Order: sequence, then C-alpha cells, then structure tokens
Amino acid sequence: MTTAPDSRSPWGRRVPPKTGLYHRLLGPLVGRIAYRIGGEVMIRYGLHTRKAFVYVRPGSVASTREAPAVPVANFNGSFRGVLRGMWENHGLGRCCLLVSESRRVAAELHSVYPATDFVTTDLNAQGASGGEMDRPDIVWDVCLPPPEALASRRFDSVVAQCLLEHVVSPAEAVASFLSVTNAGGHVYLVTHTPFFRLHQAPNDFLRFTHDFFFQLPAYVKSRAGITAELVELYSKDAAVTVCYKRTR
Repeated sequence: MTTAPDSRSPWGRRVPPKTGLYHRLLGPLVGRIAYRIGGEVMIRYGLHTRKAFVYVRPGSVASTREAPAVPVANFNGSFRGVLRGMWENHGLGRCCLLVSESRRVAAELHSVYPATDFVTTDLNAQGASGGEMDRPDIVWDVCLPPPEALASRRFDSVVAQCLLEHVVSPAEAVASFLSVTNAGGHVYLVTHTPFFRLHQAPNDFLRFTHDFFFQLPAYVKSRAGITAELVELYSKDAAVTVCYKRTR
C-alpha cells in the first residue's frame, strides 16, 4: 500500500497527523522560526543565498524577472514567471517539447503561444486522471535514451519545470533533452536548491547547488558529444531557473 506523500517521513515511515492544539496554534510559529534559523545556517555554509544569484552569459540580455506566471493545469498550477521571462527572451521556436506535462497543458500553452507547436512527454502514460487530454503524447523515462518517437525528431526548445529533483540521473536527463534539441535551440529547467522542502511526488531525490549547472555542459560534451552553453541562471527562494543553448 502506497502512503500519501505528505504523511511520510524522509525515511518512508508513516508519520501520524498532527492535530493537537499545539500543532494547530504554535506549530506554524515554531516552523517559521526554525525555517529562519535553518536558512541562516545554510547561508553560512554556502547552501543558500540571502539575495538572488544571477548569471547571464556575456553578450546576452538578461530576462525579465517580473513576467507573470502562465496558469496551466499541471502539478504546480502554472509555469513560473521567471521561466516565462526566459523563454520569451530566448525563444520557444516553432516546436517545443514539454517534459512531464500533458496534452491539456500543451493546448493551454498553444493558446498563449499560437506560433509554437507543443509536444508532451511523461513517464506516466495515464496522466493525472486517465483522461485523453491528461495523457502525454509520448511516454518516456528521461533517465533512459529517448524512444524512437522522440529520437527521430528535433525541437527548438525543451521545457522541464520542477522535474530534475525527482529523477535519479538528472545529468543524463539533461543530456537527453539536449540530444533532441536543434542546434541553436534552448533547454529551460526549473528545480530546487538545498533549502527547499521535501516534496515526494511520488519520490524526491535531490537538491542542486549552482556548481551543477555550470559544470553540466562539460559533462554533456564528454558523455554525449553535444556542445551546449549556459546562457542564464537565476536562483532565489530555493528555486533555480536555467537556460542552456545547444550550439552544435
């Protein structure tokens, strides 16, 4: 029997729900204090930043940080505004691959960006409810090479929001994203730094320091022979948004 994510400890044991007066009244206050103290400790050891961390490749124009989120029917309820600012700055192109998203989300995005065709992929073939629009176009475990339906295609952009922390081989996943991206195309990622809470959906494996994103192009080149460069990185409030460009 699978236990609901919110009722599990990090070690998988069931945690009884907290319903007493203390947890209802004092619990939130204690949690905020602990959160603040924990943040200061992590800042001290370089695992969190007090202010936003920004990198923009020399010669590139920084994306806006003020774009509104794009509301869609995905797990998060939207695509983040910072992510939107990046793809509107660097482009989605004519064809975009949405990773861990449904046909419904593709249709919603297409209504906002009619010049772009969206293709979706996910590990779960049935989607959230099993309805046709909640399914992906292509089933893919991103830790494995792309299936033929994807390997034979090329996309101008790939978008993967809040996915990398849920896969066991994130570097392999990004290498695969770049492998189906046209030269000159972009891969857009959103994930989390070490200060972000545990969120099992159904599993939560990893958190990322900024070094991972700076070193990733060298790994991808040695592993897959694909040349890419980090164009932009914006990190704030335990979320990091990244844009890579495949150069060849």
